[in-house]
Amino acid sequence: MDSLLPKSKVCSKCGEEKLLGEFGGDKTKKYGVEGQCKLCKKQYRKENRERRLEYDKKYNKDNKEKRKKYREDNKEKIADKRKERYQDNRELFIERSRQYRQANKDKINKWTRSQIKNNEQYRIRKNLCRNLHHVLNNIGKRKNASILTYIGCSIEYLQEHLNSTKNPEWGDDLHIDHIIPKGDEWLAYIDGLIDVYNYKQKLDHNNKEPNLQHVATHGNAEIDG
Repeated sequence: MDSLLPKSKVCSKCGEEKLLGEFGGDKTKKYGVEGQCKLCKKQYRKENRERRLEYDKKYNKDNKEKRKKYREDNKEKIADKRKERYQDNRELFIERSRQYRQANKDKINKWTRSQIKNNEQYRIRKNLCRNLHHVLNNIGKRKNASILTYIGCSIEYLQEHLNSTKNPEWGDDLHIDHIIPKGDEWLAYIDGLIDVYNYKQKLDHNNKEPNLQHVATHGNAEIDG
């Protein structure tokens, strides 16, 4: 079926014939892409930014329940759109994020400290991400999947799993440890990280001395890595 599609189409805004890849995706349209090319849509958003923000603000306020239902009914579609938008504007998103973090350091640090102190699920995820980032740096690799992919479950489920491994006599000074210690033999293999971090066989609570070299600590919870 894809072989029957044309390789290009005319933009309904600028009138230029462009490759289909230069248009945003829209499965409801004839060729599976939007009528206007990405450049025209980007230019429109730039020229009408203030008017669009004001309209969106009023619409969102007047249609809270409608928007909530739409998000619940179209989770995959929304996720695909966000992913596509990020891929098309990756450098812009990275720069905006960098500028925001630079301008709001104190605000971000305050919020992060509060979450680490009061939110156990956030603390678990933060520590695991920090530990994984450290390991990947040591072997010259970059994280190519969500931390949830590595642990094989949700943070909520991992929290329940870790709590089930606690001994009441241990108290609160606990480590989140790898049941099977990480060694040099797997550090050379990126695929091994998926197995090492999986909650089913490798993560539990213990009150023993850390069996790993590096420790990331926040509050009473530690992750040995």
